[in-house]
Amino acid sequence: MLAAIHDLADYTHSKAMSEAVTEGKWKPELLITLGKVGLPRYAHFIARHRNDSDAVVRQAVAVGLGLIDNDAITIPVLVELLSQGDAKKDFDVRWESAHSLQAIAARKGLASVQGRLQRLLEDPDSMTAVLAGGVLASAGDPRGVATLRTLAGHRNAKIRQEALLWLASVRDRRLKDVAEHRLRDESLAVRACAIYMLGMLGDSTLIPELEQAAREAIEYEKELRAKTGATDERYGLYAFDPRETLEEAIGLARKGTGK
Repeated sequence: MLAAIHDLADYTHSKAMSEAVTEGKWKPELLITLGKVGLPRYAHFIARHRNDSDAVVRQAVAVGLGLIDNDAITIPVLVELLSQGDAKKDFDVRWESAHSLQAIAARKGLASVQGRLQRLLEDPDSMTAVLAGGVLASAGDPRGVATLRTLAGHRNAKIRQEALLWLASVRDRRLKDVAEHRLRDESLAVRACAIYMLGMLGDSTLIPELEQAAREAIEYEKELRAKTGATDERYGLYAFDPRETLEEAIGLARKGTGK
């Protein structure tokens, strides 16, 4: 039923949906649908739930605010959600906020988010910096790219991983060295992201390098499986399958979509 509501609802259903949310019914699903079909004023209603105790609801707020057209409300609230919370426990909320800001920048232009996000590039919380840098880089801001280049060498594997994934979305062949430098990272997850980033460059001449990197990653995976205590986040053992990553990367390389 909720799928049908999402597909068929229009702005005339906004009041009924907001009342249901207020009553505590289907909050995540309806907040997203309100973002999709609601009039701009409903951005206020969606934003009111940004401090909900349920992370799934906060995540839905981030998605909904990325859909509705009211920059005066959506952008500052999304920046708030991106930059607050625990790097692990609240990661999904922060990640959705970043991608909603990315969608807004794609619709409205880099200038719509640039000022607020550039101030976060030097944030002491590295997850905030990498997400802000990712949004800016994907919208064409060189400061975002420079920040990601630096954070690709961060001591925390999760930060390195996110930096590479955002850089992959830029698809700039001038960044090839960043990915190549991480092909022998101690984290298997970071290695997989580096392989994926090289594939996203859309250069078929890199396929032999991708295949070699994947072979080394598979051997490293075997070593980690045999190593006591190698299952922690530092090594990223079960985050990605190197074989599947290679297959995807080769497919991307053959498409030639880089620049």
